[in-house]
Amino acid sequence: MIVGTATAGADYVPGVGKRTSRITITTASDEERCHPRGELILAGRYDEAEVDPPRYRQRDIVNLARWLIDEAKRPVRCPDPVHIAVALGLDVIDRVPLGAGGECCDGSRIWYRWHPSARVRGTHVFHGLGHCGFTVAGWMRHTEADAWHLDAELALQTDIAEELRTLAEARRIQPHASDWLLRAQMRRARLILVA
Repeated sequence: MIVGTATAGADYVPGVGKRTSRITITTASDEERCHPRGELILAGRYDEAEVDPPRYRQRDIVNLARWLIDEAKRPVRCPDPVHIAVALGLDVIDRVPLGAGGECCDGSRIWYRWHPSARVRGTHVFHGLGHCGFTVAGWMRHTEADAWHLDAELALQTDIAEELRTLAEARRIQPHASDWLLRAQMRRARLILVA
């Protein structure tokens, strides 16, 4: 479910949850229920998300994600994003500068807003990796859409996502990403197969 851009503040949205920022809607347990902009971008609806389209082809992003995960030398299919970042020489800091959103990064550090949910924390770090991954690989001038696509690919690789049939399977394989991100990546993987 995609909900329109929220305004700042913590308003309750009946049947949906609590608005905690202009981009995230959470449930009563503070788990991220959706991220309208991220979902629009991963659905290829860049105009609605008000971002430039990706600069890199999907195949390049899939290969970059595989390379980053291989470089991190993690023995699991869907590794913890903090492990990937640290293995790549990035600093991961559990606080953000004043005025920043859920995460921010500068190419060598990822700052993220600490959250009690490992899935929410992981999703923030994956997005920082989405930006830093291009820098680590020496690929410059990526767009916000490129970062979101890399974020999703790092969280749940397309070849894994296309095998999955349910969100429960995705949650079991990837305990470090929010449900909305896993659902969006599963939809995205199916679109890529059709294209």
